[in-house]
Amino acid sequence: MEYTQLDFARFETRFLRLAERPTQITEPIRFEISIASLNNPPKYDALSYCWGDTLQISTIEVDGRSVEVSKNLAEALFNAGLEVGDHIWADAICIDQSNLYEKSYQIMRMGQIYSQAEQTVVWLGNEARYSKYAADLLADRRIRRSAESFLRGRNISWMNPFTESLRTSDNSMAANEVAFRDAVKDHTFPARALQGLRELLSRPYWERAWIIQEISKARRLTIKCGDLQLDLNALLYVSHKAADVSARTRSLLDAIINFRIQEQRGPGAFNRMSLYEAIMQSRYSLAKDERDKVYALLGLTSDGSDLIPTPTYTESIEQIWLNLTKAIIQSRRQTNVLLLSRWAPLAYRFPKMPHWAVDWNDIAYNVPPWLASRAKKSPDALLQSHELLGSKIRIRGRHIATINTVEGQGFSSVKSPRRRTSVFSARGEINNRALNLMNTFQSMISGKFLTGEHLETSLGSTDLTDALARMIRDADKGMPSVNYNFVPICEVLYRLGRVVIQDPIWHWAKEYNSSRSSESSTIESGDSLGRQFASPAHDKTTLSLPRRELVRRPRSSPPLSPPVPPPKKQFQRGTPIKASPTVQGGDIGAIDGKRQTAVTETLASPSPSPVEVPPSPNPGMPPIAAFRYWELVLKSLDTYPEFPLRFAVTNDDDLIMACDGARPRDEIYDLDHSSLPVLLRKSPMGDYRLVGEVCLGRSANGEWNLARESSDDPFGPIFGPESPTRSSTISGKSMFTSEDWLTLTIGLDLNTIMY
Repeated sequence: MEYTQLDFARFETRFLRLAERPTQITEPIRFEISIASLNNPPKYDALSYCWGDTLQISTIEVDGRSVEVSKNLAEALFNAGLEVGDHIWADAICIDQSNLYEKSYQIMRMGQIYSQAEQTVVWLGNEARYSKYAADLLADRRIRRSAESFLRGRNISWMNPFTESLRTSDNSMAANEVAFRDAVKDHTFPARALQGLRELLSRPYWERAWIIQEISKARRLTIKCGDLQLDLNALLYVSHKAADVSARTRSLLDAIINFRIQEQRGPGAFNRMSLYEAIMQSRYSLAKDERDKVYALLGLTSDGSDLIPTPTYTESIEQIWLNLTKAIIQSRRQTNVLLLSRWAPLAYRFPKMPHWAVDWNDIAYNVPPWLASRAKKSPDALLQSHELLGSKIRIRGRHIATINTVEGQGFSSVKSPRRRTSVFSARGEINNRALNLMNTFQSMISGKFLTGEHLETSLGSTDLTDALARMIRDADKGMPSVNYNFVPICEVLYRLGRVVIQDPIWHWAKEYNSSRSSESSTIESGDSLGRQFASPAHDKTTLSLPRRELVRRPRSSPPLSPPVPPPKKQFQRGTPIKASPTVQGGDIGAIDGKRQTAVTETLASPSPSPVEVPPSPNPGMPPIAAFRYWELVLKSLDTYPEFPLRFAVTNDDDLIMACDGARPRDEIYDLDHSSLPVLLRKSPMGDYRLVGEVCLGRSANGEWNLARESSDDPFGPIFGPESPTRSSTISGKSMFTSEDWLTLTIGLDLNTIMY
């Protein structure tokens, strides 16, 4: 096909005008090329489709000449509902794909082309076996109403993603769930309808990078699947309700929802995502040319034209990714691009590239989910430019804490505290320290790492501590002492037991259990003074190691018999406790009782249908509900095997989760450019090396707590970090930022640091 040169100065583009419509799909459809300026275009439709298998070819006629196109495109044009004389825009024909300069120009006009079209016709392909049953379900009035409610909630959540109070109400969510179930139940063939939905949502169309802009920019959408016409809002809504829809598919559809909401709010740059955020949200999308995974987003972002002024297909891929990384780093926007370079370094594919460069085509599955979440926006005035020095970067940072211990380190030769003081005073002191530490330890785990909505329980804090201590000892023994779901959380329990606070937590859990058993024995034995007497079995010089260590070291002392269950105290039952991510536990190092902070116990508001705590089968043990509570909490701490995290304790006695490779004396910093806290290791030369990221805690929606909270003061951006009144909250500590910022030189080498 021969193309006439476009006048770029007049913003010209090509359109297909239908010359003759065939009566059969086997006959070629006939078009004429029409060139017009986008400043004064004819009325036209825009086509959104998947190019499909290039080996399946069909023929159409353009200006009297046969043109080979993909079979899917020919079917899309035939089913677009055009009449003779109508205009339509389709990228495969209206862009000269062999002219790289024209291709770059047309890409810059794609947003304008789709936003000015009378309608955008989305072609999903021909009908499958159960597509008509899915279409009937999507047309149900209850589904449509629920879809509108669902998208309204997403609109509020998108505008305020970090404001919990503006989420869709529980009643609305429950009503939507009931409406979906009723619609499925009342369908004539519910199983076929659900299978049809799964098939529609798994089509290759949703994976194409360019459809995000095509759908988001559209004035009006018409979704076609063969002769069927579908409702997009209903289809996006049921993607969250239908079973067997992969997380990747939901992520792709969520990106479409968020971008479409963004564009419907208005064209202002203030309402739009940054290019970095857009890339992370659409990271699972695919494109024939990997550059298009970024180019397809330029018209949807607030800074796309600044970071990539002119899309080009003549420059090498590695140079484009290098330039993009450098532009994002120097953009004074808060991102996690420095951490991203550790997970998807461009130097893996192109060894000559600097280590701070990111391979933007390799971030779909090689990046942990906490780096892919939407970064919290901070005013640009807070950030300063950074200097790139080869494989190093000079950047401002603020010290948060220093790692004191890391799980599994420093307990192999721990001595028993029973030999440190006299018999009578030592037992009381050890028991008090164990009680204080375990109470505060369980409080901090619940308060800092509990995800999901606020979890309310009628259990007391003593019940929760009793259950946690027993579960940690169960992980040591390799079997549960109570009938709870032990297997999914045994690894997390074992790792928590290896956290060291002077002694390993598994030792403090054993001391705690022993203390609680002693209380029970004392009450049952009738000793009115509550005195405790030492036994010969206590006179040991070393602690027994956890069972998993017995492969390398023999047990130095015979195993202790199971402790006597603690007594059931009336005041421990029925005390409402509300644990949420907003609750900050005390310092876990406060084992002497000086800084002890237990979980706050508050009276819960009356519930119309209260849930009673089921009694434990053993009256001396915590109720089963306490073990169920920890099942929910600890499952969220079971990190991905491919993205390992380790528990660590800072010099401020805070429990955190650090990247694999963390060591004692590594320093936690809040960098000027990163929204997450980072872990740095000081080198003998005085500079630092980037080790990885740190989780100081998690919010209710599962997102990691950020290093810096954005200021709600509208005048904050004027002063920036030098404002004498601006402060940040990090891990529950308020720190003024006027004098804490330092200039750091950080190395971004790929190899593990060996200092």
